[in-house]
Amino acid sequence: MSGLWGVKGVPQSGWTFLYMTDVREDGTPADETNYATCEMCGKDHIRYVHRMGHEKYHKDLDVGCICSERMSGDTVNPKRREATFRKRIGRRRTWLTRKWKVSKKGSSYLNVEGFNLGIFESKFGKWNYWIKRIGETDSDFGKVWYRDEGTAKLALFDALWELLESEGMV
Repeated sequence: MSGLWGVKGVPQSGWTFLYMTDVREDGTPADETNYATCEMCGKDHIRYVHRMGHEKYHKDLDVGCICSERMSGDTVNPKRREATFRKRIGRRRTWLTRKWKVSKKGSSYLNVEGFNLGIFESKFGKWNYWIKRIGETDSDFGKVWYRDEGTAKLALFDALWELLESEGMV
């Protein structure tokens, strides 16, 4: 095998998944993308990079899904994580193009997955968001203020996704 498989001193199992990245997250066209190379097997043209760590190895490795499976000994979760990650990227990409409603107070809002979500502008020109379960009175607000409406909407998406993920809804 090429790459680090079989190289002395490199653990062949017992690796832990750390996080995932998309090399095209910034929207770079496919033909202009600098795809990753799997550090474990040497396969190139990796778009979704799984970062793996091992307590007995001096650095984390960026690998593809198949090597992530082999390194962790888990043949289910790497594929599942990657599928969820792809779904998130697709939904986030279209989030700003959704048809937002406007409240009586002039705030943009959506009702999604049982939540009332919205963004609003402060009198100082900064933006924030709220997330509220439909039918409840208490809202959660963003912890920081954002420079513009689009940034606030994307932060709202990220907060909603994290909430849905924590509740097993994605």
